Amino acid sequence: MSSVDVSLGPVPETLLWTLWHRAVEARRPDRVLDDPLAVELVERIEFPFVERFGDGERLSQWQALRARCFDDEIRRFISAHVAGEIDSPESVKAKVIDVAERLDSAWTGV
Repeated sequence: MSSVDVSLGPVPETLLWTLWHRAVEARRPDRVLDDPLAVELVERIEFPFVERFGDGERLSQWQALRARCFDDEIRRFISAHVAGEIDSPESVKAKVIDVAERLDSAWTGV
């Protein structure tokens, strides 16, 4: 697997903070968030994660629980407000979710 060198300023570097904590949590045997892509990316990116962000043990599970709360709320919203598929006429309230899914798909190349 080839590595990728990354050099970012302080603001864009915060993206790597989130990625790091997702990967740390995904490696835990008692994980609440499974994210093999985060693990793979952290392994490939040439960046001093531990030096910049610490070992991640204290914050990684908090970050994962926060993500799980967002996921649970999105599922609740879809269940309560979307009849059928997300592209159905009844799902007008959920269009922001559809946009986010498309953005994520574009980023991951799916």
